[in-house]
Amino acid sequence: MVYNELACKHKLSFPGEFLTTISGYHDGNVVRSLMFKSNTNRIIGPYGMSSTSSLMPFNCSVDGGKGAIVGFSGRSDRYLNSLEIYVAVLCPAGDFFDAMEEQGLVAYRTSRLMAKYALHG
Repeated sequence: MVYNELACKHKLSFPGEFLTTISGYHDGNVVRSLMFKSNTNRIIGPYGMSSTSSLMPFNCSVDGGKGAIVGFSGRSDRYLNSLEIYVAVLCPAGDFFDAMEEQGLVAYRTSRLMAKYALHG
């Protein structure tokens, strides 16, 4: 199934605007829907399936001044199977990792100011 909105481009007003949340739905194997939120509360998306009642939600948020999403990557075959999110830490590292743990996310320190966490289907 091809979605026309995948061809859309959105520009952030960086450095004043940056991504703080990536959320969506998955079925345990495939990411079915994605939505992005910026620090200015601008919502971008959702992209993917509009009917999500039978799917499991996920939410990866560094909102509240904890960090900024600076990149992401994924693994796919025919569909998106996993998503890794790269974050610049904007608060004391302990507070950041505590906030990720509260969301049930596994965070890995990749450098002094960077971290990544992943959703695997």
